[in-house]
Amino acid sequence: MKRWLLLFLFSCSSVPEAPDAGCLGKAYDRTCAAAADCALLVREVDCCRSVVGQGIARLALAPAQQETQRCETTAPDCGCMPSNPRADDGRPFPEAAAVDVRCTAKRCESYVR
Repeated sequence: MKRWLLLFLFSCSSVPEAPDAGCLGKAYDRTCAAAADCALLVREVDCCRSVVGQGIARLALAPAQQETQRCETTAPDCGCMPSNPRADDGRPFPEAAAVDVRCTAKRCESYVR
C-alpha cells in the first residue's frame, strides 16, 4: 500500500498544470483573405514552456507579441520538459525560419516548409 501511494504522489506531481487561459492559452485573431494577411507568432503555450509557431492575422501580431512577452515572463514554470516546437500543421520545426504561414479557408495557419 505504501509503495502504491508513493507512486501515485510522484505521478501526480509530475503532471503539468493546464495553461492559463487568460495568458498562455489566449487565442488571437486568425482571419484572413490571403496569405499576405497572415504573420507568424512564436510563443509558449503551457507551463512546461512548450513552443508553437502559430499563424495569426498580421494586424494582431504586434499586440500579440507584447502580450506573449508579458505572459512568458510572469507565467509559472512547472519544471517539466517542453514538447518539441510545432507548427499549426502539427509538424515539429527546428527553428522559426523553417516555418511559414498561409491562408486556408479564411484562417491563418503555420506550416513547416
